[in-house]
Amino acid sequence: CGISILAPDASSSLLYFGSPADSVGAQVAWKQSTATMNIGTHMAGGTMVLRTAANTTAVTIDANQDVFIEKQVAIGGSGFWVSDWLSILATSGADMSLENSGDSPVVIRVDADRSSANSLLGGLLGYWNNANVGAFKIASGSDTGNKDDGELWLQTSDGGGVVTHCILDNSG
Repeated sequence: CGISILAPDASSSLLYFGSPADSVGAQVAWKQSTATMNIGTHMAGGTMVLRTAANTTAVTIDANQDVFIEKQVAIGGSGFWVSDWLSILATSGADMSLENSGDSPVVIRVDADRSSANSLLGGLLGYWNNANVGAFKIASGSDTGNKDDGELWLQTSDGGGVVTHCILDNSG
């Protein structure tokens, strides 16, 4: 027993949800020719909520396309990719943990395709109320041909700005 909504391959099969004031508040659509399934709100300010386990909110997508996941995110396969910026914001404890339960190390890889010597590749920056108070930075070395040497910089703030206290270069 079920409901089928059939349409020609080049057209969309649609199921609308609405009210007398707005006949298209949300929709479910399938288009065979593009193999595309669309589920969404149709009115401005609409929010989508996915619920599980006795109607408990699991995921919310708001009108700004911000996605809120209520619990942890488990990602398998080839990893988790962010195209521009990843921010972890918490009002109470923002600990980040990287754990491998197997018999191998946990590695944070910093890789930047810089073209000049002594250029910042990445680092760990410390802030206190949005003021930079220290950093551990990784920089390219002087070999711009092979790009196989580097430097480690240790920096702290003296209240007037960040000061480099130690540079460990490829000679130690």
